[in-house]
Amino acid sequence: MIKKNKKRDKVLVLIQTFNDGKFLLQAINSLLKQTYKNTDILVLDDGSNNDNKKIYEKFVKTNKRIRYIYKKNTGIIESSIALMKIAKKSKYKYFAKMDGDDLSDKNRIKEQLIFLKKNNYDLVGCDYSRMNSKNKDFEYNKCTNNKIARLNQLMVESIFAHGSILFKRSLLDKKILRYDSIYSKLPFPEDYNMFNNIIHKAKIGSINKPLYRYRIHNKSYSESNKTEYKKQLTIVSRLFFLKNKILFFRQNKNFISEDFFDLIIFFKILLRNKLWNESKLLKIIYNNFTFKKIIQIVIYYFDRKIKKFLNV
Repeated sequence: MIKKNKKRDKVLVLIQTFNDGKFLLQAINSLLKQTYKNTDILVLDDGSNNDNKKIYEKFVKTNKRIRYIYKKNTGIIESSIALMKIAKKSKYKYFAKMDGDDLSDKNRIKEQLIFLKKNNYDLVGCDYSRMNSKNKDFEYNKCTNNKIARLNQLMVESIFAHGSILFKRSLLDKKILRYDSIYSKLPFPEDYNMFNNIIHKAKIGSINKPLYRYRIHNKSYSESNKTEYKKQLTIVSRLFFLKNKILFFRQNKNFISEDFFDLIIFFKILLRNKLWNESKLLKIIYNNFTFKKIIQIVIYYFDRKIKKFLNV
């Protein structure tokens, strides 16, 4: 059990915001209600309009645990880099991320910190749900603790919801957790680039509980830049696959998974990289293929579409 009020165990939650309106207040309130009280909050505002700025400034004045910094708009990548620089200059030993329009379960910080310390992880994530603008969940996302499956997933997409992670400051001190792309100066996606940077350099774990709620709405940064995001994700994920191709085939040669999601990832790798004639990948898919999984995949996508249509 974590002893409260130990200064060295204090967690600083890092939030970036840009015109998140009432969603930011909800996000902060979900942190103020955490069962682990040894938590402070840093909000970096990347140039929200005056109406939002006034609301935020008035709100943070009511709680000494919140620090609010307003700066000129520079975009999500530059803002992410700036936030990590501020965090590195602080004296906190542990940090957590949080998006300005999401919600954290009241036990999130407590459970993640216990899990991280118990297993000596550098960074931990957790399962999460997707919700709409009315706080209604429509999808559950499970994050794997299998190292092979995690690397496979990173061949096509991020391994955690960006705002759901908690990590040691050593990742900042050693310049492991950073947002600059290791491939190019492409503007998107900053969280995918970050996970690329740490995957081989940090000990990573995940709690299989939905301790985080990720909001999908039309005004969010990822949704409003969806086309460009997908384009850049395709480019950088192809580069990541090429860089790790030998490791991918070596690790998956005898990898058999009972989880249908792993089969989805193999299909995505096949399609994205156009590996129609790659016999080694086709064999991996064959080894993991069952009709039960195909039925599960169909149900998964159908259920997801229906719930999203009804809730959004």
